[in-house]
Amino acid sequence: MALVHETLILLLLTFSTWCFSTSISTNSSTTTSLAKLPNATTAKPKRLVTKLIHQRSVHHPHYNQSETAKERIELDIQHSIARVTYLHARIEDNSSASGTLAYETLVFETSDEGSIQIPNIEFGCGRDIVYNNDPGYNGILGLNNAPMSLASQIGHKFSYCIGSLADKSSNYNQLILGEGADLEGYPTHFQALRGMYYITMEGISIGERRLDIAPATFEIKENGAGGVIIDTGSTLTYLPDDVQNLLYKEVRNILGGSFRKVIIETYPWLYCHLGVVSRDLVGFPVVTFHFAQGADLALDTGSFFEQLTDSVFCMAIGPVSATGLDNRSSVIGLLAQQSYNVGYDLVNQIVYFQRIDCQLLSG
Repeated sequence: MALVHETLILLLLTFSTWCFSTSISTNSSTTTSLAKLPNATTAKPKRLVTKLIHQRSVHHPHYNQSETAKERIELDIQHSIARVTYLHARIEDNSSASGTLAYETLVFETSDEGSIQIPNIEFGCGRDIVYNNDPGYNGILGLNNAPMSLASQIGHKFSYCIGSLADKSSNYNQLILGEGADLEGYPTHFQALRGMYYITMEGISIGERRLDIAPATFEIKENGAGGVIIDTGSTLTYLPDDVQNLLYKEVRNILGGSFRKVIIETYPWLYCHLGVVSRDLVGFPVVTFHFAQGADLALDTGSFFEQLTDSVFCMAIGPVSATGLDNRSSVIGLLAQQSYNVGYDLVNQIVYFQRIDCQLLSG
């Protein structure tokens, strides 16, 4: 990476009120405003809380009121494919970036109208990022376990809570950085490789039925392929082709002949049917991703399906081959993490899944 070290002072960024037109890895903009630099105390904040605003939200600065559900989902697919392609490029060590790396002082307002100043935070401005052609964001907030990521520099712990992305008026999605992050729920260990979080996936169930998937399906191979990455930059989830087909076969058995199949010419790998999720899939069994140490991620119909149009819904699980890359890593996307608070302990390499209404954590 061609990087230049500079010393800069960043004006006060308050994660509180107004939308700032930059986005984090969830394709969301952080809520922020600018103010005069006060006499701030120097310390690492124990708990830094910021709202997350997804691009579908009416609170997003670039919200498009005229955009249809189909257009939103097509953008989700484009962003997801771009993101997964970028992740795979990193696995193969084919990604690169050049720009400016700075040491900056971040100053945050506190809830009691005070402020905290954090000096010498490394902060980059990328100008040429190879294999990152996603137009959906103009910046990334680094949350991996590398020393330069904001998560590592502030406190080695973070958590995020994502509600329903279909609820355009929701204002309760949030990110917490620092030792005060919400680490609750069922834990499972992760492995950090090339700046990505791999978790051990042991199987998938639909209702009480466990799918017949070979244990080695989700293992990391010697060449770096395989494994399961948990990610917020991809909206959709991508699984090995045979697993996606097996999952859809079970879905078809449950749906029976009541729903006519629909082929989407642009994305023929999408499994779609005529119907309305909220009306026609009441009682559809929960789809559960099973991880090591007994942790589960339960997907209800709002997380497992997406309403493409007023009369067509699709399974929000794609095959890895849809990205143009065969036999690569699976990626658990943002839709699958709805209705969960997901917490990361970077020191002990543990991720926590807590199913919860994000509004309960917003205080």
